[in-house]
Amino acid sequence: MRQFKIGTRVITDESVPYIVAELGSNHMGDFQLCRQMVDSAIQAGVDAVKLQKRDNRYLFTKAFYDAPYNSEHAFAPTYGEHRDKLEFGEYEFKAVRQMCDRAGIHFIATPFEERSAEFLHNIGVDAFKIASSQLKDIPLMLRMSKYKRPIILSTGGGKYKDIVRAWDVLSDAGVEFAILHCTSLYPTRDEDLHLDFIQTLRTSFQDTVIGFSSHHPGLEPNIIAVILGARILEVHFTMNRGFPGTDHGFSFEPGGLRRLVEDAKRIPVMRGCSHKVTSSKERSGFVFKQGRAVHVTRPIAAGEKLGFDNIGLKAPADGPPPYELGRYVGKIAVCDLSTSDVLSPEVVQDGPAMGDL
Repeated sequence: MRQFKIGTRVITDESVPYIVAELGSNHMGDFQLCRQMVDSAIQAGVDAVKLQKRDNRYLFTKAFYDAPYNSEHAFAPTYGEHRDKLEFGEYEFKAVRQMCDRAGIHFIATPFEERSAEFLHNIGVDAFKIASSQLKDIPLMLRMSKYKRPIILSTGGGKYKDIVRAWDVLSDAGVEFAILHCTSLYPTRDEDLHLDFIQTLRTSFQDTVIGFSSHHPGLEPNIIAVILGARILEVHFTMNRGFPGTDHGFSFEPGGLRRLVEDAKRIPVMRGCSHKVTSSKERSGFVFKQGRAVHVTRPIAAGEKLGFDNIGLKAPADGPPPYELGRYVGKIAVCDLSTSDVLSPEVVQDGPAMGDL
């Protein structure tokens, strides 16, 4: 049986979806806004919030760090300085850790290199997330695996062989992990989602919990993903889609996140059983009131033969079903029958019956 354990939570195919609110860089380096986002995500009912961590001078080449960043979304003139403006330190991460603990939800974070992985381990995150950009980064995976924390692997931008390679590495490392289908386009268009790949992942990795990381602005892909078997949903979160930044436009606002949590967790209940279930309320409602049955249509005397002149199909369905009409035509009444009496085998005896209609 596939399962993924994070803290005391065990996620299986029978579980309600586990929903992660990815704050990413949508806090724009403002920790008061970040706190507001965490509080709002908690109120929406998520299972975890997630941040990202980079040591930018260690991560980027000097040339890339110093490269001009001429973007309407830039927080600084160079790309490295721009990224630094969006980073939090130990104080902020510990504060978010405490907020999650008080609310009883998990704190997950993505390290982009080894120094950040060690930092997050020391903070005590509940799980690591491997970003799609690190899908091929086996050295980072191995370093993260040494900490024996659960890992959630995102797969955007990779080929199937890259997913298999990562699966082999994490399996050999003996670490708890799950895989998320993802398309690394921001935002993702409908035609780029390829949600049926979720079923391919479930078939290929039958002991691994599969999920979906969305960069699509709509609710629908997440609902479809759960129906297809995703049991972890990661969505980007913002307080306002109009804020400056690359991710706000496709991120969920508080109301949308709350709706996602509510709707996604109703899906297993709505899917129900794979066999036909009929409730007593269903049988006693519309089906009973509007359905027809074999009824006495005029008084019948004992010894009289039943036929189309004295029985027929009428509602409600409180007698023999319509397909048994032929069994009563030609029978002999053993007692007087009124139009309020219910026909049954006990009130008739054999005559030249016609059989089922």
